[in-house]
Amino acid sequence: FGEVSGKFGQKVSLDLSRYDAYGLRLFNKSQDDWFQVNVYIRTGAGNDCYESAWILLRPGQSVYAFLDLANVGNLNDVREIGFGVSCRIGQGRYLADHIDIGVRGRGCP
Repeated sequence: FGEVSGKFGQKVSLDLSRYDAYGLRLFNKSQDDWFQVNVYIRTGAGNDCYESAWILLRPGQSVYAFLDLANVGNLNDVREIGFGVSCRIGQGRYLADHIDIGVRGRGCP
């Protein structure tokens, strides 16, 4: 994930205008580390960023993080697709000293 690159490293854009949502299946391979995940898309020359909600991912759990594309601008010019991982350390809420995550993408026409 990250910037979308074409042949010889040229930056290209993707057209996701035919899709209603974008999602990633994320799996926490850890036995004891908790964290949150989300997906995001950057579009257009202004690099506008659209993010899904953050989802708690417990040890051994698998979740789908979906981004509804209904209000995403410039879907015909997607420049970057990625996912975020957040670990809150403090107040004992989430603690991850090692993040081992599996990812699988899925378009939803």
